[in-house]
Formats: sequence, C-alpha cells, structure tokens
Amino acid sequence: TMGVLGVVADSIRETLDDQSTVAFVLDDGRPGRLAVRGSGDGVFSLIEALEDGAGVGGSGSAFAVTDATSIELNSGRSQVPEIAALGIGRVALIPIRRSGRDVGWALSYDSERRPPDDARIRLATLVASQSAMAIETAQIIETERAAVARLTENDRLKNVFVATVSHELRTPLTAILGFAEILSEMIDDGDMKDHIEDIRRESAVLESLIGNLLDTSRLDGGMLSLEVRSVLIEPVIAEAVELIRYNNQDRQIRFEVEGQPGIVNVDPERIRQVVLNLVDNALKYSPLDEPVDVTLRHDADGVTIHIDDAGAGIPLGERASVFQRFYRLDAHEELAGTGIGLYLVRALVEAHGGAISVSYT
Repeated sequence: TMGVLGVVADSIRETLDDQSTVAFVLDDGRPGRLAVRGSGDGVFSLIEALEDGAGVGGSGSAFAVTDATSIELNSGRSQVPEIAALGIGRVALIPIRRSGRDVGWALSYDSERRPPDDARIRLATLVASQSAMAIETAQIIETERAAVARLTENDRLKNVFVATVSHELRTPLTAILGFAEILSEMIDDGDMKDHIEDIRRESAVLESLIGNLLDTSRLDGGMLSLEVRSVLIEPVIAEAVELIRYNNQDRQIRFEVEGQPGIVNVDPERIRQVVLNLVDNALKYSPLDEPVDVTLRHDADGVTIHIDDAGAGIPLGERASVFQRFYRLDAHEELAGTGIGLYLVRALVEAHGGAISVSYT
C-alpha cells in the first residue's frame, strides 16, 4: 500500500507541477498511512486542518483551494480559515474514489498563489481514480499476508507445544516401561505377569504415538533431519520385525528376504520407524488369526519392502488419501488412531528419495 501511495503522490505532484503532494488512505474515515513526495513542510498540519476544519470525504470529483482563504468545490465556494492560518498559497485535494466510495485522498500544494489549471486538476483526478483499485488490491494483499502470518505463527506455536508435551511425556513413560520389565522378571504369578505385560504393551503403543507426534511436529516445522549412512538393509528390517514380534507375541509376523542382501544409503533409525509404523498399521486392520508378511526384495533398481496383510483393504478412491495428515478411513473410525502414522511414513520414505503406494495382490 505504501508503495502504491508513493506512486500516486509522485504522479499527481508531477501532473499539477506542485511543490509537494501527499497521498493517504482513509482508516475509519480519518487519514491513515500516507506517502509524501517533495517538500513535506507543513503537510501534517494541513492534513489536520482539513480533517478538523474542512473535513475529508466531501462530495464532488475534486476541490481546490485557489488561495489561502477560499476553497473551490466544483462550482461552490466556502471559507476555510484553518487553511488560511497555515500561510500556504494553493492547495488541491483530490479524492481517490472507487464505486462512489472514498478509498483515500491526494493532497497537493504549492507556495505560489497561481490560479488552478482545470485541465491539470481533471488529469490528476483521473490518475487518483485509476489508482483506487491498485490501493484496494494492495490492502487486500496486506490483509491476506497478515492472516497467513498469524496462521503460520499459530502453527509454529502448535508445533512447539506438541514437541514440548511429547518430550515431557517420554520421561515418565520410559520409567513405566523400565519398571514393567523389572516387575516381569521379579514376579512369578501368571495372572500378575499378564497384567504387567498389558502395562508394557500399552506403554509401548503410547511411546510410539508420542514419537510420531514429536516427529510430525518436527516435520511440519522443517526440523526433521536424516542421519544417512551406508548400511546393510537386511539387519535393519530384521531388527524392526523382532521388536514388533516382541510387542505382539500373540500375532504371527513373517519375514522373508528375496535376492542378495545389499548395502543402501539410509538413516537406519528412520527406516526402522517406517517398518514399525507400517506393520503396526497392518496388525491393527487385519484379523487376529491372519499373519502379516514382511518381504525385503533386492533387484537392479534397488530395495523394495512389502508389507502384506489380510485386512479388508482400502477403497481405490482413498488409497492416496491415507497418507495425508490426520486422515482416517470412515469404515475404521471405531479403531484407535490419530491419522499421522502413514503421513509420517510417506514423509520419511520420500525424504530418502523413495516412494510408497498401496496395492492389492
């Protein structure tokens, strides 16, 4: 807006060949932001005088002060002693108007008391009228930018809050998991061991959820980094499968390797996290008596990891959507979940230069 006002002030000052011109927008009917071109002596006092004495936003396409004691509004004349007291020779006040509404005004003045040039006044009025749309557009852009800035800041604060809460939750959760392991080793009672196993298993689920929330906030904040190095991929996947088996001892999870084991450049912790999330998702949505198969395949194009389950499947129209943040299938709303696991999986896979998709076999 300030840039447009500057152009308007420059154009009108050159058109009227005046000493100084100020262009300003109206804010609740009063002069708001302004741009001054030329000598700015007395301009603020003049605006104040016009606001308090003559008023801003009168009818007519333009009015001009022909000398220090009289104002010409179309064909009418009125006395403005407040302007006369400033000792300024000639003043022209041009409305910046659009659709009958005053967007702002351009005020131009000169110390010489030469008579106004009607042709120049008409041209200056045309310049101001044509500038109204540009000013309104600039104001809309500024409003939108301010709204985006507020949303961005709110999103940043949300991410900071989630990261802080997630970090603080991990400390007591680590203690719960540790003591559950100790109790499991100390107690021989079968029923008690089952209860302790429930504590350990649900705590592991909560730990995974907290980790996903923390990583999602880092991802959205552009702070999620990878520690890529050359590793044998098979032990990475095998370790993830063993961990899932340990946490789901009543489920059958099979692991198979096809082709020669290969060395790949990945962040092993993040790839392990991808497999954990995918297999956990497969277990959640497939029958309890059906196995989940994890297959690692090596070929000339690289490495592919397949997670196969016997679940009901994902409708064709929703396969791409399942990787969106917070997306949940309507058919599975009764199952617990946040809708961020697959979103995070896709982000981690793509960060490695890979791709992920859903298919039926």
